[in-house]
This record gives sequence, structure tokens and C-alpha cells, in this order.
Amino acid sequence: MKAANPHALCCLAALLCAACSNPQGPQPPPAASVQASAAPVATTAAPDTSAPDTAQKSKVETLFVHEKLVDCEGEGPMQCMQVRKTEAEDWTFFYQSIEGFTHEPSHRYELKVEVSKVGDPPADGSSLHFKLVEVVSKKKVPPAGK
Repeated sequence: MKAANPHALCCLAALLCAACSNPQGPQPPPAASVQASAAPVATTAAPDTSAPDTAQKSKVETLFVHEKLVDCEGEGPMQCMQVRKTEAEDWTFFYQSIEGFTHEPSHRYELKVEVSKVGDPPADGSSLHFKLVEVVSKKKVPPAGK
């Protein structure tokens, strides 16, 4: 293997330093060496981080929602829904909301929800976003003990 030319390495380092120290970034070569291109240049906008990243793969799931909200601890004391994916599972706390869904006490629900990954979730937030697709069923449940 041939040793690198010290002069060439020095020139390369000087070019890199000049490019890094120029607040406008690297400059294009002189106009004489630029070839015109007939192809349009595509530009991309910055991603919208205010909404869930819908480019991520999403799936539709069934959620059963309990008729009562329960006390739970999230960012602080709050009321949580209880959900399960099948009628045979135990109820689990659901610390989030489902976009487009409003829980009514004394009603048990079967929902179809779209679950998608959040592109850049906040440190204290979920990496999943839930959106109501369909209310499959809504049943009035009498209070316990009656």
C-alpha cells in the first residue's frame, strides 16, 4: 500500500476546515464547472411533529372497555379506563385517550381502534396513538348490587 501524500492530506484538511468554519456552509464549485440539469430538484418539508407519524405502519385492533373509570397514577393521580383485547383477559389500566372516543360511565364497549406508532414521542408520553375506527357495541351495565 502506498503512503498518502502529506501535501494532499494537508489540502484536504484545509478544505474541510474552511467548509466547517463558513457560516453559509460549503460553496458550490465555480459556474464554469457546473453542468445544467433539466431534471427538477425535489425538496422536502420538515416533518409535522404535531400529529402521529402516519407513515409508520398502523393496525386495527379490538379493545373492550370497562364500564367504570378507576383511580390510577400517571403523571399524577387521574382516572383511567380499563381495557382488554379479548373477553377472556383480565382488565388493565389504559393511561391514554382514544381519539374520537368519549367514555360514558355505566356502558361497556367493544371498539375497533387504529393503533399507530408515534414517530418521536415525548419522554413522558406513549409511543402508540389510538384512534377510534368503529364502536362495535355499547351496552348499558346496571350498577353492581342491583
